[in-house]
Amino acid sequence: MCAAAGLALLGAACGSSGKKSAPKTTATPSGVRGVSDSEIVVDIVASLTSPQGAALAGFEDGARARIEEANRAGGVGGRKLRVANVYDDGSDAGKDLDSVHKAVLDDKAFAVLATGPTFLPQSSDYLAQNKVPYVGWGFVPGYCKSDWGFGFNGCLISQTSANESLVKGIADALGKPVSSLRYAFQAGDDQSGHDGNRIYDFLVKKEGGKVVYNQANVPTQTQTTDYSPFVQSIMATNPDVVIVSTAFGDAIGLTGTLRAKGFKGAVMNFVAYVPGLLQASANTAQALNTAYVNSQIPPQESQTPAIKHITDDLAAIGKAPFITLGGAIAYWSADVLIHMLDKVGHNLTPDTFQSTINGSFHYQPDQDGGIGPLDYPKNHSEAPPCAAILQVKGTAYNPVLPFKCYTNIPVS
Repeated sequence: MCAAAGLALLGAACGSSGKKSAPKTTATPSGVRGVSDSEIVVDIVASLTSPQGAALAGFEDGARARIEEANRAGGVGGRKLRVANVYDDGSDAGKDLDSVHKAVLDDKAFAVLATGPTFLPQSSDYLAQNKVPYVGWGFVPGYCKSDWGFGFNGCLISQTSANESLVKGIADALGKPVSSLRYAFQAGDDQSGHDGNRIYDFLVKKEGGKVVYNQANVPTQTQTTDYSPFVQSIMATNPDVVIVSTAFGDAIGLTGTLRAKGFKGAVMNFVAYVPGLLQASANTAQALNTAYVNSQIPPQESQTPAIKHITDDLAAIGKAPFITLGGAIAYWSADVLIHMLDKVGHNLTPDTFQSTINGSFHYQPDQDGGIGPLDYPKNHSEAPPCAAILQVKGTAYNPVLPFKCYTNIPVS
């Protein structure tokens, strides 16, 4: 639920991408924005870069790979998809809002692929008010309880259910029941951190485990340079498992300091699966060595049919068959949107899209080994409880548990 808090710090692994332009479209004579007899217009608004460098590098490639596959097969509902513009918000909320304004007013986009920590309610509300469906990574509020927002993995900040994989995944990786483990939770001092710890605490206690430490006090407005006080407090409680639920940089610092201070238990986070990162940064690889990562995206290391299909689609548009974090997020977002458009069919308007998908929509990837199933409208308020567990060994992410789905536990 804090899975993208550290996107701005991931530049060591990736390149960057800027805005790409194509001819603008106009509404059809019938007045349907972004839809003509031959095409459907889609825009991309994402945090491709940050002040620190690259963030969701590869996002555009992942989206185009899936969109061009659909177009090679004849399009959707008799129409080809066209990406009118790719907007990089630079991890800036004001620029993100400006980008969605352009997507609606200038490009007349029917739908938007939108992901980033600065895709905040001011942006998602604007799209919803203008009846623009948007699909992306559901860790921000706009992907919860909105008729127009569709997370490719649902609503990750649910207030009504708890994703069992958040604490059971690491227990399964260790080959132990939750009830036999002592858990420590260290989060950032923000709403996501406090909400996450509340959910972890609920899940561990429901399974009969013991919570020995629960703090959300790592500063989020400034960069911490000394993690020793947090680590000393954690280790004083003698946990078996430490769940680090912070921004990327803090996850690296806390994990590295725990190991440097001699902690022998398991350390897990939700942000450090970034293909290419370990090879690009020896210091990061050293800090993360032996740490576990809970990934809500099927890792390319698993080499499932779905992963191989993505690499084939990347190669088909002339890109290297390497799936970046941004590329994976974009590919699955585009895949969900394409399935939705196919369900609506040729009679495509904002109202028919909304009524059809929110009436009853089930999504299952076409190939085995993809993301978990989706059901709307249910996943406006909860996330599919699916994850893979990887362990860092040197400069490699080693799959420990394959991507699988657990259960959602209602929160009373």
